[in-house]
Amino acid sequence: MSTFDPIDIRSSIKWYFDSKNIALRKALQLRGPLGTEQHNDLRVFYSQYLISLVSAVEALLEKEYPFCAHFQDTFYEEFVIDGYSDGEQNYAYIKELRNAIVHRGEDIAGRGTLMQSGLHLLHVPPQISTRSGQATYQAFSPLLLGIAAFSESLIGGLILRHFQANNILRPRTDFDAWRSSMQAYVESDPTIPNFVKQQLPSALQSIDLQKMAEHDLAGLVSLLSSNHQELLAALQEIQAGVPHV
Repeated sequence: MSTFDPIDIRSSIKWYFDSKNIALRKALQLRGPLGTEQHNDLRVFYSQYLISLVSAVEALLEKEYPFCAHFQDTFYEEFVIDGYSDGEQNYAYIKELRNAIVHRGEDIAGRGTLMQSGLHLLHVPPQISTRSGQATYQAFSPLLLGIAAFSESLIGGLILRHFQANNILRPRTDFDAWRSSMQAYVESDPTIPNFVKQQLPSALQSIDLQKMAEHDLAGLVSLLSSNHQELLAALQEIQAGVPHV
């Protein structure tokens, strides 16, 4: 009997998309020549962007996710760009870049170009190998913002269509069970004061869980449908600007 709960995967994807969007926005806000602390911030923000981006995709590729094969087939088929028609290879490059950042200390902010506007164009390695060296993947853009722009133009919409096709976005209706599970969780936690546990039943009854669930679902759809204005503005700067250094 399957224990799959669509709410769990929706929550995971929402968190990863929130995380990557915040990281990308913060990275794009860092302008001009950077001191050591700001350089570290740039490295952290872009690293977190890639980590969260890959985590969102990996959550849907895990074998425990019942629609993983359907998602994988569609994702590899669509994650292609002119001159780079192997979607699996394209994604493998991003994933291995994430692995290099997390496990091998790759400084994603270590090389780049400063535009006259102050925008930092980070360069990615033209190719990257696995730790064992048994596989090597080619970058489909020389710039991290190029990789981000392509990923953002495709992945959110693809996940949204995948969720719609597999009924993952069906509204929540088990509000009594939801209240019961929250109460059981709080009551089983020894670190929560007794007065909080005593007040919880009446507090839960005062919360409109249906409205909360609808808000969360709408938030997820909005995230997956985002047109990423900050990223589009940065791309316009690249098209209009000239390098400084």
